[in-house]
Amino acid sequence: MEFKDFYLVAVYVPNAGEGLKRLTYRVEEWDRDFQAHLLSLSKQVVLIGDLNVAHHEIDIYDAKGKDKVPGFTP
Repeated sequence: MEFKDFYLVAVYVPNAGEGLKRLTYRVEEWDRDFQAHLLSLSKQVVLIGDLNVAHHEIDIYDAKGKDKVPGFTP
């Protein structure tokens, strides 16, 4: 949505898939294309949505042993 001073972008980001089968696509294509789109916008951006990523153990339920889980890959 375009507002006077900013764009509000709501997005569902695809995860890397079971067994991380789509990790390469996610990182090398989708993320790069989406970043290029955001940078092409002429105003500040407020990004909201489901980014399918957890940066820290506190961001995911029962993080132990989930280093290969889509969205929580190192």
